[in-house]
Amino acid sequence: MDRDWLDGYSMQNLSNHWIFDPFKVLLTSEQVDFWIIHLNGFALDFSIGFFLIYNRTRPYALCVLCLFHITNSRLFTIGMFPYVCLATMPIFCDANWPRKVLKIFSASKSAVKDNDQDKKCTTSLLPAEANRAKQKVKKLKGAPTYTLKIGWKHKVVGFLLISHIGLQAFLPYSHFITKGYNNWTNGLYGYSWDMMVHTWDTVMAVVKVVDHETGQEHFLDPEQRMFDPRVDLLTADWSPIKEVSWLMPLLTEFSSWRKQITKLEKEIYSWSEYSDVIFVADFPGE
Repeated sequence: MDRDWLDGYSMQNLSNHWIFDPFKVLLTSEQVDFWIIHLNGFALDFSIGFFLIYNRTRPYALCVLCLFHITNSRLFTIGMFPYVCLATMPIFCDANWPRKVLKIFSASKSAVKDNDQDKKCTTSLLPAEANRAKQKVKKLKGAPTYTLKIGWKHKVVGFLLISHIGLQAFLPYSHFITKGYNNWTNGLYGYSWDMMVHTWDTVMAVVKVVDHETGQEHFLDPEQRMFDPRVDLLTADWSPIKEVSWLMPLLTEFSSWRKQITKLEKEIYSWSEYSDVIFVADFPGE
């Protein structure tokens, strides 16, 4: 629910991957980035858990989830993560799902014949046997019903389940304890984490900054921007319940420039096929 994600800025140009080519028949690359990747991704993460709970919607949810994990395996280099997710998908199914699968795929001709014979036997019952069967059904219908008495064991289990659900709902928002908001930022976020929280594109070229007043040249190092370069990380002091002093802050004041930057990019790209543009923000004095 981050603003960068809902506005479509978190994963720009991801639509250039071949896996999104079918959508480009009707949509532009910018529309695929915004509608398919960002908004549909948000809708999937927000609703898929509810669709997996119910029996009627679970088969469709599993198909969508399978496509989602396969897509992630093609888009990102994240090792076994998507395949582990695929392997754990049946955990949402009924406990006897392996027997159902085996019954479908391992049914032999003899089993089919046995089923046919059973049907014939049940349809050709003698009148006396049919009456006995009806009487048994009547007895079952007239059997007394029992009410479940809730004992202390049920209460303990219920308390543990509610506590577990509450803990899982609390941890992603426990930033006031771990001292590091997890919204695509740095920090010792502990259990309150986001996927790809420390992912960014580094500058792939040497950036030279020239001071026009003094003529002095500076070279920007793209690999040392997350941590304070004046602090030795091997001896740095840290605590999971204190502010991290040696992490550089996010330059969030440039967020309002996103639309203007996008317009400048389109203008520069229109100059020629060889034109390129990159925007670099750095801390004062660095």
